[in-house]
Amino acid sequence: MKTDRTVFAALASVTLGMLLASAPAAAETLTVVSDNWCPYNCAAGSSLPGYGIEILQAIFEPQGIKVVYSNIPWEKALEETRAGKYGAVFGAARKDVVGYVVPEEETGMSVSTAFVKKGSAFRYAGPESLAGKKVVQLAEYYYDDGGKLDTWIAKNPASVTVVSGDDPLASAMRKVLTGEVDVMFEDKLVFARVAKEKGLVDKFTEAGTVFELPIYVGFAPNRPESKKYAQIYSDGIRELRKTQK
Repeated sequence: MKTDRTVFAALASVTLGMLLASAPAAAETLTVVSDNWCPYNCAAGSSLPGYGIEILQAIFEPQGIKVVYSNIPWEKALEETRAGKYGAVFGAARKDVVGYVVPEEETGMSVSTAFVKKGSAFRYAGPESLAGKKVVQLAEYYYDDGGKLDTWIAKNPASVTVVSGDDPLASAMRKVLTGEVDVMFEDKLVFARVAKEKGLVDKFTEAGTVFELPIYVGFAPNRPESKKYAQIYSDGIRELRKTQK
């Protein structure tokens, strides 16, 4: 089901207050990790942790399950959640969490978009338009859930520069601006937020929409409570959607 991000943002802020007001004391803890992918999931410890984290809190904390959210690099979040160190990873494409316990319901939709340095004539029109171009990829990121673009990236390593670390999006932006690469891909809202924070809004141009990508929570595959948590999450998402009808 396609889910509107604006609806979920409003839903999280309103529903969180209503549900947590009557929440019982937490008897369990769900540890959730991700990189900073704001506005979906933002800085841990912030009063505005991102609508996706607020939804997790709104669903689990009334059930007596406290959500503890922290930021770590994306590839580490995936690896360590798979190993069972953390309870869940948030902000994943379906392809990211193969083998995890994944709820039936997605949280929302990400619009994966191409970006180029302002003044570039390039426009993304499918993988074939990348012939002769250099691309930057954020480590362990999927841009069309294993579709044609992700396949092209995997098959053309000589044309792809991979960035990782604590702020890979900023690294990717720098590589586009210096001309080391020609094009990058990112969620439209995430890119806009970071570009504004760094004063780079007028340095880039949107170069085409790639894919509308469902966003999921992936629960640790080897934890006994994960199936229960996935069901709680799916039930909670369905209930939250009802309140918007």
